[in-house]
Amino acid sequence: MDEKLDLKEPTPEPRPDAPASERPHQTPQQAFRSYGIKTVIFTVLLLWFGYDGWYNPNIESKGFNKVFAVIWAGCILFYGAMTISAGLAVRRQRLQPPPSQP
Repeated sequence: MDEKLDLKEPTPEPRPDAPASERPHQTPQQAFRSYGIKTVIFTVLLLWFGYDGWYNPNIESKGFNKVFAVIWAGCILFYGAMTISAGLAVRRQRLQPPPSQP
């Protein structure tokens, strides 16, 4: 009968419509994956819109594509920086020694 009972209350699942202050923070791995996927998506969009805006002679909406290529480039810069930041946090977490057990 040396078993310890876990008397902690289970943490309730956060509601999707809950304010940001009530939602749990992302782990570095989740943030890295999320920002990395967004960076790849925006890179594909930048290549597509950039090609249509500057190199595709058969398209009529060159101005629209050029404007959105610049917008996607801004998104890539932001999400790329966030991906690098989250990647460094993951790396720091992996290099950190495990906590000592008393």
